[in-house]
Amino acid sequence: MSVIADDAEYADVDVKPLLPADYDLFLEKARTVLGGAAWKHTGGVICYADSTVGYIGDAAAMAEWAFSRTRFRDSEPDEAYALHALDAYRTHVRESAETYVELALTHGGEPMGSLVFRLAEESAPKTVSHFLSLVQSSAYSGSSWHRISPGAFAQGGVLQQPQRADGAADGGAEARAEVAPLADESFALPHDAPGVLGFANAGPHTIGTQIYVTFGPMRTLDRKYVAFGRLVDGLGTLRALEAAPTVNEVPATPIVIAAARLHEP
Repeated sequence: MSVIADDAEYADVDVKPLLPADYDLFLEKARTVLGGAAWKHTGGVICYADSTVGYIGDAAAMAEWAFSRTRFRDSEPDEAYALHALDAYRTHVRESAETYVELALTHGGEPMGSLVFRLAEESAPKTVSHFLSLVQSSAYSGSSWHRISPGAFAQGGVLQQPQRADGAADGGAEARAEVAPLADESFALPHDAPGVLGFANAGPHTIGTQIYVTFGPMRTLDRKYVAFGRLVDGLGTLRALEAAPTVNEVPATPIVIAAARLHEP
């Protein structure tokens, strides 16, 4: 790809594709580095030039900035670029040999958004299989995030035993709520970014159903907890989860996994 530089020559530009969560992380870092007016930038495309120009604005501001220097107008509508990006994302998910899982959340009964994870089958296949068996049996649907520690992680996935009309636990549900412990398989995936998905435990080789997702790098968890997934979409939802009001790290209003399913964009 080439663009017209200030000296009317063409400059080469490298275009690097990013998954949605990776782009949202890029936006967070760009706002921090650029500072000033960039702090007010919310979502979408962020445009900036070299240090003499700095922050330009969104796509519309970029178009005006480019026109003032080159008299060039892009005839492609913004909606077309959004569709191109969505199509590229769908193609990537469909054509990759990777597995993606979506957790749809509600906050106080209202939709909160979804977290989409790529599962690390290459480093923890047995752990991923364990997680998928819980997802595909709808075990997580209706469970809550019972602990939120801002700057660290959210924890959830306690399976509740459905009750019979007489108040006793349903016999069939008991097997669903009690899962045989799984051994720690691999510590290959580091806790080096927001959106790392892993299994909580009560000590070595005690993986059950409880999961956590990090809000940022948490290298103190490395080699203690098995991580098996990374966030690829839903950073805004993750930030909303982190910012939810709590009392002693317990959400003041229930935050529930309304649905857990394989992701098909």
